[in-house]
Amino acid sequence: MSGTWCVVEDFNSIRRSGERRSVNSSHVYRGETRRFNAFIEKSDLFDIPMEGRKFIWYKPKGLVKSKIDRILVSSEWLDKWSDIKQVVLGRSVFDHCALVLKTLTVD
Repeated sequence: MSGTWCVVEDFNSIRRSGERRSVNSSHVYRGETRRFNAFIEKSDLFDIPMEGRKFIWYKPKGLVKSKIDRILVSSEWLDKWSDIKQVVLGRSVFDHCALVLKTLTVD
């Protein structure tokens, strides 16, 4: 994929086993994780650093939680804005937390 891309999405997939917690947390999502990571690599996208909360999506009562939303960017995006990070804000009435894309440099 070429061009300056920034993809903000609820992918409903995780990249690592620690990104999902549930009542049955022993279940590892290996196939899903492998396919999602392959998609990111094949698309030549980068998963930028995240800070704030560890999880983004919560079921009621917080027993099930995942990091299924994320911001992926192209290398061209990173060439223009290399000092970016995604910040996870608090959750209010929705089951997803808001993501904010921040840069440290102001031009």
